[in-house]
Amino acid sequence: MRPFNVRFSRVLLVLVGSVAVLQAQDVRYGLQAHGNLPMGDLKEAADSKAGFGGGAHMTIDFGDGHMLRPRLDYVVYPENKAFGGAASVKSKVNDASLGLDYIYDFGGKDGGFYLTAGLAWHRWKAEYDYAVLVGGITVSNRTSSTSSKAGAAAGAGFNFNPSFGVEARYVATKFQQGTADRTAGAVQVAALYRF
Repeated sequence: MRPFNVRFSRVLLVLVGSVAVLQAQDVRYGLQAHGNLPMGDLKEAADSKAGFGGGAHMTIDFGDGHMLRPRLDYVVYPENKAFGGAASVKSKVNDASLGLDYIYDFGGKDGGFYLTAGLAWHRWKAEYDYAVLVGGITVSNRTSSTSSKAGAAAGAGFNFNPSFGVEARYVATKFQQGTADRTAGAVQVAALYRF
């Protein structure tokens, strides 16, 4: 057999084996709703107002308490209005993320306490409206920036039964404001439902 065919056969064997392993696991789909309390520079951008969001996830149970959870989240922070003398600034920030969490479940399939840690890719959008009163004339400007940043999260949760649970975790990432990177931490409290 030629070397290319040998390598191709091995790659194909690994792929088929991976699919077989995943098919043998318990896979469930679910939704989550959460509130985010901003920390760091995000707290200033959101005027200390909580963000609200939701998303979808898939739980892959490998047994013995080990699970993986791919997840998609979206968080919107309320509009922040700040006034100082003749100037006003409005800002809006939102975050979409795609991540993968590792879960160690102490309680098993019937529910109980678990720990989680994960990584995610965050897509931030920040919009700013500036208005300044100059000689009786209002001069305004709108800027917007989008940025993609890596992030990490860690926390704990409790499953009341196989379908419903609650979770608290800390999410750490960054977002861009102009050319500067700003810290974007958040304490997230979520309710999760699995089908």
